[in-house]
Amino acid sequence: MVGLGWLRGAAKADTVTSPKSPTDELKQLEHALAAVIWIMSDDVDAADDALHEETSSFHYLGRGVTQFLRSVLGFEQDVMREASERLAAAEASSWADLKRAQKDHKSYQSRLYSPGAEYALCHAESQMMSAVVGVLNESLTESIKGFYKLRKAYFTLDSIMQEEAEFMRKQGGGQSTATNGNAPRRRSMPGSFDEGEFADSRTASQTNLASKDAASVKKQSPDDSDLEFQDAEESKTGTETAANYLGHTISNEEFKLRANGSADTKKVEKEGDLMRTATVTSAKSKASSHHVPEADFFENPMDLFIHSGTNLCYGLVLLIISMVPPAFSKLLYIIGFQGDRGRGIRLLWQATKFDNINGAVAGLVLLSYYNAVVGFCDIVLTEKDAAEDDSTAFSTVKCNDLIDTMKSRYPTSRLWRLEEARKEATNCNLKGAIEILNSNKDSKTKQILALNMFERSLCSMSLHEFELCTESFVECTTLNSWSHPLYIFAAGSAQVELYRKHRISNPEIAKRHKIRATALLRKAPTLTGKRRFMAKQLPFDTYVARKVQKWEEREKEWKVDLVDTIGVSPLEEIIYLWNGYKKMRPEELQTSLKILQWDNATHPEKFEADLDEIGLQSLMHGAVLRYLGKFTEARQLLTDNIVSRDKNVFKGHLYDDWNCPSAYYEMAVISWMEKDLPGSDSKAKLIECEEWLSKVAKWDTSYVLDARIGMKVTTGLDTIKRCRPRV
Repeated sequence: MVGLGWLRGAAKADTVTSPKSPTDELKQLEHALAAVIWIMSDDVDAADDALHEETSSFHYLGRGVTQFLRSVLGFEQDVMREASERLAAAEASSWADLKRAQKDHKSYQSRLYSPGAEYALCHAESQMMSAVVGVLNESLTESIKGFYKLRKAYFTLDSIMQEEAEFMRKQGGGQSTATNGNAPRRRSMPGSFDEGEFADSRTASQTNLASKDAASVKKQSPDDSDLEFQDAEESKTGTETAANYLGHTISNEEFKLRANGSADTKKVEKEGDLMRTATVTSAKSKASSHHVPEADFFENPMDLFIHSGTNLCYGLVLLIISMVPPAFSKLLYIIGFQGDRGRGIRLLWQATKFDNINGAVAGLVLLSYYNAVVGFCDIVLTEKDAAEDDSTAFSTVKCNDLIDTMKSRYPTSRLWRLEEARKEATNCNLKGAIEILNSNKDSKTKQILALNMFERSLCSMSLHEFELCTESFVECTTLNSWSHPLYIFAAGSAQVELYRKHRISNPEIAKRHKIRATALLRKAPTLTGKRRFMAKQLPFDTYVARKVQKWEEREKEWKVDLVDTIGVSPLEEIIYLWNGYKKMRPEELQTSLKILQWDNATHPEKFEADLDEIGLQSLMHGAVLRYLGKFTEARQLLTDNIVSRDKNVFKGHLYDDWNCPSAYYEMAVISWMEKDLPGSDSKAKLIECEEWLSKVAKWDTSYVLDARIGMKVTTGLDTIKRCRPRV
C-alpha cells in the first residue's frame, strides 16, 4: 500500500474486500449507502452494525461517517478519538483501492470521471472529516494537521469538479465522449499529493485527475515537503467553466417526462444556475433513459455517488473557509486557498436534490448554516437585497421547502423536527418552538437529544422562562460533555433572575433561588479548562471564569453575598451573545428592558461610576432598542456611553473587553437597518455600515469572544459586498 506519511497517520486499514468487477463494486456501494442511511432515521447504531457486515472502502467510509457525526454532534473527546481511528482506516482503504483502480483496466470505467474517482472522493471525504475532528481536538498540532488535510481534500475535489466540467464542455461543443466499452482510458486521479501539484491550482486544472507515475509515488516518504505551506493562486485561467459549474442533471419528474417524449428537450439551461432539480436517486429508470442526454450522464449510481458527494464536500469546504473570522485569518495561509460562500452554497443546494446520504447531509449543513447566519448574525442577505442569481441570500420559502422534503424522505428522523423548532424560533415563535422540542425527545441518538435540549435551553432563556431555562441547561450536562461551564453558568444566571424577581415581594422564595444561584455560579468556574480548542481555552470558559472571579472579588471587598454583587443581568448578556433578542416578540423585548434596569440589582448605587457595567448595560439596552425599531435612541445611547469614549477605559482587570467592539458592531447594524427607511440615503448608510464593521475587523487587540463577534463581522462584510451593486 502506498503511504501518505503523517497525512494518513500510522493507522492501517483492516482487511479490505476489493471488488473483482464493476458489478461487485456497485453492489458494495449500494449496500453501504443503504446501511448509512439509517443515520437519517436517528439509528446510528443500526447503521454502524450494517456497515460492519462488509469491508469495502465504502463501508469503511460509512463507519467513519457514523462516528464522525457522533463526535461533531456531541463534541466528546473519546468519541472524537474513535472517529479519528475509523477515518484513518477509511483513508488507508480508499487510498489502496484508488491505486488499484488506476492500474486495473477491469475497474469501473466512467464516462465522466477518471478510473478510481469514487475512491478519490472517499479519500477526500475521509480527509475532510479528519480535518474537522483534528481542529476540534485539544492539540494545536492536530489542528494544524487538520487544516492541511482540508487543503489536500480541496484539491482532490477541485480536480473532480474540473474533470466533470471538461466533460460537459465537450458535450456542449459537440465533442461527445465515447460511451461504449472501447472508450479510451481516461487519466488517473491525483496520486502523490506533493506540493508541486498543489502550489498552483492551475496545474491541477490542466492535469485534472492525472497522477504521478509509479516511481514518484514510491519515492514519497513520510517526511516529504508536506509541511512547507504555500499559498495557492486563487484565479484559474485554465478551466473557467469550473468556477461556475454546478453539475448537470434533471429531476425525477422531468426525467420521466423526457423519457416519454413529453418534455421539451431543447430547453436552454443557464450555466451556473441552481439545478432545477431533484436528482435521479436510483437506476430504476435506466432502461428508458438512453434518449435523455442529461440523465444519461448520471444514470449509473456510481456516477451519481461521485457527483453528489463532490458537490456536498466541495461546497462544504468553500463555505467553511469563507466564514473564517478575522481572528483566525492566518489559518488561510496554511490552507492555501480562499473560500467562496456563493459557490459553496450553490453546490450544497444542488447536493440536496439527491435522495441519498449526501443529499441529507447537505440539507443539514444548509439549514445549520442559515440557522447560524440568520439566527446569530444581523447583517444578512435576503432576497430583496440580493441579485437575482445570488444563492447566498436567505429564502424562507426555500428553507421551508427543504425541511418538508427531508421530512418526507426521512419521516422518523428527529433532526428535521429540530430544524422545524429552529425555524419557529427564527420566526419569533419561541413558545411554538418549545412545544416542538418538548415532543421531540424520543430520538435513539444521544447527540440529537443533546442538540434538542440545548435548543430548548436557548428558547426558554429568550422567553424568560427561568425555571425551564435552569432545568434545561442542567440537563444538557447529562447529555454531552462539551461546554459544562456555560450550561451551569446560564442555569445559575436564570436563578439570579428568579431571586431578583422575588427579592422584595417574597423573601422566602427569593432565598431558595439565591442559594441555588450561588451554588451553580460557584460551580461553573471549577468546570473550565477541561475542553480546549486548538490548544486554547474555550472562549466561553474564559468568559465564565472572569465573570465569577469579578463577583467573588466584589464579595470580599463589599462584604455581601455573591449574588448581591451582580450588576447587569448575566442572563441578558448570554441572550445577547446568542442573539436571542432576534427571536423575541415586542412584548418579550420589553421584558428584557425591565430586567436591564438598574433597580433590579441589590446595590445599584455601586455601579453609577463603573464604566464596565455601564458599558454592558448600554450595549444590551441599545440592542433591544434597535430590535424595537428605535434606531435613533439606540445610536445615541451607544454613542454617549461607549463609542464616544476612549477604548482603553473599557480595558482593565476582569473587564468585559468584548463590550466595546460589540458596540461598534451594533453601530454598523443600526446603519444597515436604517438604509431601508423611507427617505434614507441607502448608499451612504451602506458605506457607513461597512466603515463600522471594518473598525471591528481591524481591532487593535484581541479580546474575549473575538472569534464569535468576528464571525458576525465577516458575514456582514460579505453581505455588503454582495448587495452593493443593487444599492
